[in-house]
Amino acid sequence: MNKIKLLLLATGLAWSLFACSPSPELQATMTATALNTMAAMWMPSTTSTPTATLTPLRTPTPTATPTPALTPTHTLTPSQTPDPDRYYPPGTSISLVSPEGWVPIIIEQIPGLVGPQVGNFFPRIFFHEEPDDSTLGRYTAQMQDSISPEIAGYKPIKEDFLTTPDDLPYARWEFQGTADDGTVNRFVIYIFDTGELKEILQYLRPMNSGQKFDEQVEEAINTVRFEE
Repeated sequence: MNKIKLLLLATGLAWSLFACSPSPELQATMTATALNTMAAMWMPSTTSTPTATLTPLRTPTPTATPTPALTPTHTLTPSQTPDPDRYYPPGTSISLVSPEGWVPIIIEQIPGLVGPQVGNFFPRIFFHEEPDDSTLGRYTAQMQDSISPEIAGYKPIKEDFLTTPDDLPYARWEFQGTADDGTVNRFVIYIFDTGELKEILQYLRPMNSGQKFDEQVEEAINTVRFEE
């Protein structure tokens, strides 16, 4: 459980852009800088400098490699092509349809999605995979017991055990916490279970703004599937 990365204070960071309208290139640079700052809080301290890389939403089709000449006894099996409408978080076993306008980002090899800017913040989702064969209920309870005491102003909101339209079971844990600057943050953690793996998705926004993104995120959650 100590491998679970939570952004407890992220919305208290300086995410404001300049008052003037920046160019797309400048905005991308500023966004990456803010996310680097966030990564320093999210990841264990290390001697390397965190780097953030914006990546295209669509997953490119792998480049084909030369295939040896086939004899009549061989059958050519086509490789599986990633669905361009889905996001495949690197290092995880899942995919989902990304909310419209959200941009993939990778921080210290941890994949995430960042939504459109609202005010001085960007809503975001991060993805983490952990080997674990405990039941979904037990794993969720252990996570809550481990994390909640570390959250300033922790207040549980709702907990559900649900299934996607494809019958994939998951837990949904919603709560609020307070950053050092007094900002009250809303967290929703989604935990998907295959029996041997737990896939953790963490959605974060300020408590009293960005509500319009909630429905987008819930719709994306309903598209999660495990990839073989």
